[in-house]
Amino acid sequence: MTSVPVATTPTIADRYEHDVLPALVERLDQAFPEFGWRRDARGWRATNDDYTHQAYGVRAERVVCHGTAPRGFLIHGDGPILWTTHVNQGQPARGRAFVDAVRSLAERAGVDLEITQRATSPATGDLGGVVSVLEQTLREPVARPARAYLAVRGFPKTAGSLRGLGYHPGRDELRRRIAAEGLDPARFDRHPLLRDPRWEHRVVGCWRDHTGTPQTLWGRAITPDAEQRYLYLAGGRRPQTPYLLPDRAALHSGQPLLVVEGVLDAHLLRAHGETNVAALGGTALTAATFARLGALGVRQIVLAFDNDPAGYDATRRAIDIAVTVPSGPELFVLDPDLLDDMKDPGALIASRGLHEWQDVTATPVCAIEWRGLDLLAPLAAGDVLAERAALGRATDWLATLTDRHAIARGRASHLVADALGSSDTDVTSQVAALRDELAADTSASVA
Repeated sequence: MTSVPVATTPTIADRYEHDVLPALVERLDQAFPEFGWRRDARGWRATNDDYTHQAYGVRAERVVCHGTAPRGFLIHGDGPILWTTHVNQGQPARGRAFVDAVRSLAERAGVDLEITQRATSPATGDLGGVVSVLEQTLREPVARPARAYLAVRGFPKTAGSLRGLGYHPGRDELRRRIAAEGLDPARFDRHPLLRDPRWEHRVVGCWRDHTGTPQTLWGRAITPDAEQRYLYLAGGRRPQTPYLLPDRAALHSGQPLLVVEGVLDAHLLRAHGETNVAALGGTALTAATFARLGALGVRQIVLAFDNDPAGYDATRRAIDIAVTVPSGPELFVLDPDLLDDMKDPGALIASRGLHEWQDVTATPVCAIEWRGLDLLAPLAAGDVLAERAALGRATDWLATLTDRHAIARGRASHLVADALGSSDTDVTSQVAALRDELAADTSASVA
């Protein structure tokens, strides 16, 4: 009896071995630009000492990636590091962490894992067709309450202002509309949009990766009594790149990329003509995100986070991470204080109009200068001990900056000195001395 081979869907591990790793090694310099990879006779060799010192405490010449489809890179004298471990904050990636690591590496390598994954996932399957139905629904009479809500949020009543947004009309109505679109409703029986009643009557948006492939959905409640303001699709995945990322032509335009927190704020700014804007949507800016944006052509980023403690903390974390990425974009900040008593850009536009927002965005400040002054707080005038502690915080941080940030470091040192009423020479000398100590410690650890 002749056996018939059974067709099987490749696992994530199969795709990693056969598709991701071969593609990754072909574009390693683009996938991980922070290493400064350069080709040699056997593959690749790292050249960026700043990054390899910061990340692994070694000279770049000790870091190589050789072979046809290596699972990682080798540090001579220390051993191999798996790519999955590297993108998982240096921890072995197992279970869900392995899946997330492979997806991150696939995105860096330009491999679309969703070609096979979409066929088996009820959460992400056929998202494109569902998104089209939701977006069309927002423009119809059934979505009048949602459009009224968006108008209150500051959306203009112009054609195209709602582009990229949709509306969930209720599960029965959505099923009917899916069928009318020529899609088989039975394929969506297990889809959260038809199972979970919390999605009903929400404004909806689709989060795509940098290739435009749908990854997940978000839903915003339009009534103040909703138990959860935002929902994200169970089983979906938020990409490393921010939400609503502009197309490649816009990213290469030379204009700064404005990054806000809220997904609706990004749509609102787009509706008012801000083309280079994206949103975090509850995610965090990581070193991989900054490196990825740099590889996509972004040269400058302006952070415009919320005017609340969480927004300030997110701004601080983003700056502290960004300065460690050698090939990352230059970072600027819209000081949250400029929002006055408004919580976020959307609230400012809705309450005071577009011209107020334009006044705020006209004066972004260097993120390093902003962070240097931020480290001085809290500071009581005339308190010598507090001033000494503040100076220590600021100079300790400024000393960690590499020569890539030398100009900004110098300007920040001057601002710190001015704020404390100290000598600019004294502050600069203290930063230089700390840098010498750090360099000596690094050399000793390498030796």
